[in-house]
Amino acid sequence: MSREARRREPALRPKTRLEVSDSHLSIRVVCVVVAIVMAALAFGAVINGLLSAPAGWQQIEAVSSKTGIDQDFLLCYNLGQTEQDASVEKKAVAALYTQLLDGAYRVLSNTQQESKINLYTLNHQPNTALTVDPLLYDALQTLEESGSRLPYFAPLMSAYRNLFQYTDDEVGAQYEQFRQEIAAFAMDSDAVQVKLLPENTVRLEISPEYLDYARENEVEHFLDFGILLNAFLCDAVAQGLEEQGYVNGYVTSFDGYARSLCAEQLGLNVFDLVEGTATQLGTVTYTGPGSLVSCRSFPILEQDSVNYFTCSDGTVLAPYLNDQGQLHAAAASLSTFDHGTAAALALRTLAAFAGEDDTFAALDDLSWVSGANGQITLHGQAFQLAE
Repeated sequence: MSREARRREPALRPKTRLEVSDSHLSIRVVCVVVAIVMAALAFGAVINGLLSAPAGWQQIEAVSSKTGIDQDFLLCYNLGQTEQDASVEKKAVAALYTQLLDGAYRVLSNTQQESKINLYTLNHQPNTALTVDPLLYDALQTLEESGSRLPYFAPLMSAYRNLFQYTDDEVGAQYEQFRQEIAAFAMDSDAVQVKLLPENTVRLEISPEYLDYARENEVEHFLDFGILLNAFLCDAVAQGLEEQGYVNGYVTSFDGYARSLCAEQLGLNVFDLVEGTATQLGTVTYTGPGSLVSCRSFPILEQDSVNYFTCSDGTVLAPYLNDQGQLHAAAASLSTFDHGTAAALALRTLAAFAGEDDTFAALDDLSWVSGANGQITLHGQAFQLAE
């Protein structure tokens, strides 16, 4: 999905060459001054055209993002719905969007950041109480309240990508042994657990046995939001925009998370894998504000390819881990909608999608739509088939 704007160069008028005699120096000076003024006016008109923005739905670009995470996101906003000028509003929304997205990524990611205590810091200072940003504290609290152990499978998230390179049974067997060992630690709260302490202080508690295993097997990370990260980032952007009164849009990530701040009706394409090809079965509509989580067992966009791998026998491996650390998807596609946060919805949706129940009984209180066997299945009231 390209977000590169197309530039249109103005047509150039034919030039007329004027000869000015050296005996009329004052006339030459006047001509030069007039030319400069005209050029300045023309330049100003071009700049004004570039900065002005018409009212209506527009894609808002991040402004000089420092982290590059904006490439994974899309912000659409309905400009001109308030008394604020659309051009001024667009500039303000773009600046705030960039600040929120970059700031949240630095806090929530498992990458080393200067002067930031984030997941990278927790992983490299286990069993140490650290005061963290409220955004990270709230994310870890959401994780604890959900009961999910998915982020504790961090070592498998890294090894999963290396799985694509396996070409013989011996290497595959080594991975399987590693998976079982990591799963045993990840599912054991006595082996690894985030402890929430007062005043935004947390401690990543790792057992001596797990620390010894990590040293012997070059395990560097015990906790990583992984596939959940962009859900938390969507929430951070949406919350920040809402706090500043910007509620006429929605933010979405390319891996299936969205937060709608407005009451507009939006559309969602439902896909299935038919004879090895991603096929659109139809479109459903839903109305915000709320959160949307979409999972697919196969890629659609070019950006998806980094998260999927097609085996020589045609089997597609999708990046969804069950509670044993195995790659699994219960259906071709599943999308859920709720009025809470994207992260809380994602924790429930991912657990159901990676499970064995293709009726998704664990999501009975939610609205969902699934594509499988060439058909669309609707549950709840939020989704409606588009006419």
